[in-house]
Amino acid sequence: MNSKTAATGAHRVRRSKRARPLLFIDTNIFLDCYRVHRDVSLGILKRINKYYGDIITTDQVCMEFLKNRQVAILDALNQMKALPAFREIPGFLHAESIVETLIKGQNEVSGLIQDLKEKVQETLKKPGDADPVFAVADGLFANINPNLNLKRPSPAGHPWGGVT
Repeated sequence: MNSKTAATGAHRVRRSKRARPLLFIDTNIFLDCYRVHRDVSLGILKRINKYYGDIITTDQVCMEFLKNRQVAILDALNQMKALPAFREIPGFLHAESIVETLIKGQNEVSGLIQDLKEKVQETLKKPGDADPVFAVADGLFANINPNLNLKRPSPAGHPWGGVT
């Protein structure tokens, strides 16, 4: 320690040989992808894939994701409500072409909402095939760097016990 360091009480910090910082992925990073009214893009999943080797995680994060995934999906499904019927049109406007266009548009949107609900049901039934969030989480927890995974060894060899 030199005199300047001794006088200020500062200590040298040893830098790791790692070039990139480590990242901790919390359960909510995954669950936010299912939630409504969040500014979450599936682009975050690509970044998680890119940095697999630099991610710290725990068994608790894995288990919380599995435990809360279905609830988050069902909450989103419940918020996908059909549009209210557009029936209250004054009689003098019934002949307007815009009313006919509006009713057709409403029927189309209702059909699209139904398609989304079916996609959500498929996501629940076949997460390994139909859920990109589950696929990334599965890949992360199955292939995490063992030096960065704060967990107990799994007897089955797979952190989720082969849930996929």
